[in-house]
Amino acid sequence: MTDQYVGEGNQITITAATGGTTEGGIYRGTSRAGVYLDSVTGGASVAVALEGVFTITKPTALDVAAFEDLYVVTGGTLVSTVTAAAVPIGMSTAIAATGITSVTVKLGSGNK
Repeated sequence: MTDQYVGEGNQITITAATGGTTEGGIYRGTSRAGVYLDSVTGGASVAVALEGVFTITKPTALDVAAFEDLYVVTGGTLVSTVTAAAVPIGMSTAIAATGITSVTVKLGSGNK
C-alpha cells in the first residue's frame, strides 16, 4: 500500500469549535455536513461521519418524503429541504411526516 494512503474517507477528524460537540449532533462545514461521533470539549479532536445512515432531528413542521435531498441550515442544528444558504448532508431513507421529530438520513447521498 502506498505511503500516501490516509484512510477510507467515511469519517474525518477535526478540532471541535469553542463550546464543544454533542455525539449525534450535526457538523456543518462550508460545503458539506456530517454527524459528530463523540461528545468533546472545545479544542479537542472529534471524528465526524461523512458516510453511513443516521437518525437526525428535524423541525416537526417539516414534511420529508423518502429519497428527498436534505440540507443543514445555518447553525448546524436543523435538517431542512431549503437549499438557499444551506449545506447538503444527504438523502432521506424514509418518510418523516409533519409532527415527527427526526428523519433517517444517508449521509453524502443525493444532493445533485
